[in-house]
Amino acid sequence: MRTFLFTVTLAFGVCFLLTPRVLQLARRVGAIDVAGKEARKVHVHDIPRLGGLAIVAGFYLPIAAVAAMETTVWRYFSEDSRLAVGILFGSAIVALLGIYDDLRGARARHKLVVQLVAAGFVYALGFRVEVIDLPLLPILDLGWLGLPLTLLWIVGVTNAVNLIDGLDGLASGIGLFGLLPVVVLGLVYGDQFAILVGGALVGSLLGFLVFNWHPARIFMGDTGSMFLGFVLAVMTVRTSGKGPAAVSFLTAVLALGVPILDTLLSIVRRAWVGTPIFGADKGHLHHRLIAMGFSHRRVVLILYSVSACFAASGLLLYWSRDARAGLILISTLLVSAALLRWLGYLRAPEGGLRLAAERRRKTVALRRRVRALDGWMKTGPGLDEIAEQAEQLAREAGAAGGRLALAPDGCERTWEWRFAGADVPSAAKSVSLALDGPTADQGLLELRFDDPDESFESRMPALEQAAERLAAAWRQAEPNEGLPHPVSVPGSR
Repeated sequence: MRTFLFTVTLAFGVCFLLTPRVLQLARRVGAIDVAGKEARKVHVHDIPRLGGLAIVAGFYLPIAAVAAMETTVWRYFSEDSRLAVGILFGSAIVALLGIYDDLRGARARHKLVVQLVAAGFVYALGFRVEVIDLPLLPILDLGWLGLPLTLLWIVGVTNAVNLIDGLDGLASGIGLFGLLPVVVLGLVYGDQFAILVGGALVGSLLGFLVFNWHPARIFMGDTGSMFLGFVLAVMTVRTSGKGPAAVSFLTAVLALGVPILDTLLSIVRRAWVGTPIFGADKGHLHHRLIAMGFSHRRVVLILYSVSACFAASGLLLYWSRDARAGLILISTLLVSAALLRWLGYLRAPEGGLRLAAERRRKTVALRRRVRALDGWMKTGPGLDEIAEQAEQLAREAGAAGGRLALAPDGCERTWEWRFAGADVPSAAKSVSLALDGPTADQGLLELRFDDPDESFESRMPALEQAAERLAAAWRQAEPNEGLPHPVSVPGSR
C-alpha cells in the first residue's frame, strides 16, 4: 500500500505541475480544439488539446523514480523484463501516435496500423488473452485464437476510450474506474507490477482531472485518450488467467463497460444510418444524456456512477465462482438494457423501417456526393460551378431549399434555391456552414430542411466535409466575369 500511495502522489504532483506548462505549449503550437468547428463538439470556447503529454509524463516519471531508487518494487517489476519492456515501449508508441495526431492529424487507417503494431508488440512480450472464463461454464482455452482476440481487445479498447472522450473529465474518470479491478487485485494479492503501473496512471489521471473538470481548461486530446486506452487494455489482459491477481477477461469487459458499450452502439448506429464506422457523430451516450436536458457535470457524474457499478460487478464476478456469478452477470445485463431503453436506443425507428431506409439512402447519397467533390476540386472550378455543386449537395442532403453566399460581408454573389414540391415552414431546421475563402473572405452555405428527423445529425459530418471542399474550391477559383448579382438558381425535384 505504501508503494501505491507513493506512486500515486508522485504521479499526481508531476501531472499537476506539468499540465499548465503543456497548456501554454499547446497554445504556442496551435494544438487547439476549435469550438463549433464540428457539430458533435459541445464546448463553446477554443480549448488546448495536448494535455495527454502531462498524463504521459506523470505515468513515466514515477516509474523512472522507483527504478532510480532501486527499490524492491522495481526489482519485482523488472524481474520479467519482457512485460516491463512491453508496457513501457508499447504505450510509448501509442503516445507518439497521439502527439502526431494532435499536432498534424492522422488518417483513421494510419492510426489503426500503428495501433495494431503496438498491440502485436505487447502480445509478443506476454500481454495476451489466453482463456475466457464464463460463470457456471468450464474455462475455455483459446489457443491460436488468443492472438486475434488480444489484438481486437487492445485496439478496440484504445479506440473506445478515445471515442468516450467527449465531455470535460469523462475519459479521465472512466479510466480511473477501469483501473479499479487492476489496482484492487494488485493490492489484495501483492502484485507489485499492477501496483506500480496502476498507481502511476491513477495519480496522473487525478492530477490532470484538476484542469480537465468542467469547465475544462485543457483536453487530453488523442495523446491522452489513446495512451490511456492502450494502458488500460494491456493491463487488463496481462497474463490473463495466470495467477491470483490476473484480471479475468470478463471482469475486464465489465470494468470497461461504458466505453465498450458506447463503441458497440456507435458501430451499430452508424451502420444503420449509413455513415462511416470510424466517422464522428453526436449520438454517443453523453450526447443522448445532454439532449435529455442533463447538465454537463451531471452527465459526467451519471456515467461515473454507471462505470463504478460495472467495475464493482466485475470484481464481484471475479470472486464468485458459483451460481452467484450468473446472477451478477444477468443483473448487470438487465440494468444495461434498462439504461439503453431509457436513452432511446432500443426503440423502433421513428416512422417505421421504410422511412428509416429512405433516410439511410439520403445519407449514403450524401457521402457519395462528398467523394465526388474530391475529384471535382482538381478541375479548377469557377464560382458558377461551385454554386452548381452546392445545389446538388442540397438535393442529396434532402434539403427543401438553401442559399450560398460567397463573401457575404462584401456583398459579392448569392445563389438561392427552393426545390419544387418542398415545403419550408417557419419552424424548418436551418443549417449554416461557414466557408473560408481567399484572404479574409468568408462564405456561407445555408440549408433548410422541412423534415429534420432523428437521423438528421448523422448527415452533419458529411455536410461539414462537403463545406470544407467547397471552401477549398472557392479559394482556388477565379471570379466569373459578367456574372449578375444576385443569381437565383431555382432548382426542382
